[in-house]
Amino acid sequence: VLRKTSPGWYQRRVRVRQKAVLRNEELATENLSLKPELESKQEELIELYAELERQKGELSDLQAQQQALSDHYAPHNILARLKIAASEVEDEAETISENFLSGEMTIEEFLKTFIPKKTLCHSRRAKEEKMEQMGI
Repeated sequence: VLRKTSPGWYQRRVRVRQKAVLRNEELATENLSLKPELESKQEELIELYAELERQKGELSDLQAQQQALSDHYAPHNILARLKIAASEVEDEAETISENFLSGEMTIEEFLKTFIPKKTLCHSRRAKEEKMEQMGI
């Protein structure tokens, strides 16, 4: 161990300092040489993050679309729409019947329009009952 008063202490201290300065310069040079790669990686990260955000938005849109379709085709919604459709066709058949009874249409016109409407109405009512029996 060298003491401040020992010969060579100062020279040793200067050499240690010079080595530290040289090492520091080497590290600085090395760091500067890595700067372009670092900047490139930062740009790549920014682009990947933007792509991630875009895909997250797309996923969110697809999830909303899937939920809307799921709601639309839920059994209880199908049953509700089936009841409405059956009721609408039944009303149309009733209107056709009233028009026939009031003389606004011939028997041929009546049969051509009334029978398909009533058939459709009965078909929808049967499906409605079947769904209700299934517990929907």
